[in-house]
Amino acid sequence: MKRITAAGIGTPPMVDRVLKVGEEFVGLDLRAYPYRHESEAPAKVASLPPELRLVVFTGPVPYLLSQSEKHFGRDAFFVPFDSHALSHAVYRAREQGRDPARASIDLLDPRHVEETYLALQIPREKVMVIHYAQEIRSDRIAAWHRHLWEQGLTSCVLTCLRSVRDSLSNLGIPVFRLEPPIEAIRATLRLVEARGQTLRAEEGQLAVVLVEVDPPPSTEDVYEREHARLQAQAILVEGGRQMRAAVLHLGGFRFALYTSRGDLDEYTGCFRSFPLLGVLEERLGTNARAGVGLAPHAHDAQHEAERALELARREQGTSAYVCSGGEVMGPIGARRGLVPAGVVAAPGGLRIAQPGLFALARRAGVSAPTLRRVIQAWYASGGAGITSEELARTMGTTVRSAQRILRRLTACGLAEHIGHHREEARGRPRVIYRLRLAGWNAVEGV
Repeated sequence: MKRITAAGIGTPPMVDRVLKVGEEFVGLDLRAYPYRHESEAPAKVASLPPELRLVVFTGPVPYLLSQSEKHFGRDAFFVPFDSHALSHAVYRAREQGRDPARASIDLLDPRHVEETYLALQIPREKVMVIHYAQEIRSDRIAAWHRHLWEQGLTSCVLTCLRSVRDSLSNLGIPVFRLEPPIEAIRATLRLVEARGQTLRAEEGQLAVVLVEVDPPPSTEDVYEREHARLQAQAILVEGGRQMRAAVLHLGGFRFALYTSRGDLDEYTGCFRSFPLLGVLEERLGTNARAGVGLAPHAHDAQHEAERALELARREQGTSAYVCSGGEVMGPIGARRGLVPAGVVAAPGGLRIAQPGLFALARRAGVSAPTLRRVIQAWYASGGAGITSEELARTMGTTVRSAQRILRRLTACGLAEHIGHHREEARGRPRVIYRLRLAGWNAVEGV
């Protein structure tokens, strides 16, 4: 069985560590793409070969830096720095005679720091924390730690960044780097493997593309009309070669292309644009539209394509729609990206475009309908936070299923822990989650 290939991006020691744990996963083939500094992460992603659609970052910082540079059309995951990583760094600081109650800590959520210190029964009133923001560079973070140390306000530094550790160590400042535990790496790689299996199944789907071209206005003569049709067919044959598709003439100015979803994803950049329509429009001087159907079986894919083409006919000008399993994406322009076909209503001046919803669902490894229901449940809670128990009740599913969904959303950066809730004196507290939609292309102001 062919293994699932993924790229590991991070500092050399951390990439080696992730690859070492990855040896436990027989179906996973991890390839190393180390960098010297986290600022190199976006360039590493941009240089990846097209077949590497899965990326594992060794921490949240390179992941967020790469997201902001918009080099993506890939599914990305990062190994989180959790309370276990912080606890281990605190223990190492104590072993070396440093006082973690007077530490400066970077890039962790202050609430997570507070919860960890509370569990370790360490006073936290004098602990300094700087939360991650994309505009903050590592040299500024190092300068912040150094200033606190020189003012005598801290006893040690706990950092998530190797570059900060190296910079401060050279100055003689006691610094301890957080390292994610093996189990956090394993949990992330399980998500990567599951997502790879989903992608493989999707790529094997059949894609049917129905193309309809408006006859050029100056084709009243039968010979001119036939010449225009042959031009259109030649363009489609050339485009079909690029997407490895068989082309069939359906009569008049209607055609069908048959290929796999994987090949069509590659040609359209995961449906960011549909270049073939632009070529038809430019060379023939007329509008063209396409309906794309995706399904495991030819009959279902054909039905979805006809439904998508009907939607494209309602648009003015050149456009395409994609239908797959009840989900609709479009319209897609010849050169532009997705334009919202429909939205999920949300309070607070937000709306979730269906195409963006589809892309986010693929990134998280859940279905688009599932993600939509999670979003609706979160907004129904007032947007303050939601527990797995509350999500399970709203969605009509089990608590275990709700927990699994929330873990996947958290792993890909779409959700985060914001606290705990305890209804009774006994029993484990319930984790409260918040969705993180700001900054994603799927979220638009109304």
